[in-house]
Amino acid sequence: MKNELENDKSYLSDDVSFRDYFLKSFLSLCLYYSLFPLIRAADLTNKLSVKDVLMKFSKAYKIPEKTGKH
Repeated sequence: MKNELENDKSYLSDDVSFRDYFLKSFLSLCLYYSLFPLIRAADLTNKLSVKDVLMKFSKAYKIPEKTGKH
């Protein structure tokens, strides 16, 4: 996690923030290790890494829908 997710910097001072940090770290780790089997099942391990997939999704934005109202 230190290299792939850049999750090594906490800079926290209170207990609540520290627990939140570890919760986010745990969820990040779960996401990381749930993506790898999908990449392997698609036989893309020689073309893609988990970091590649995360970088692609990090650039995704929600496009607002046009409602017709101005």
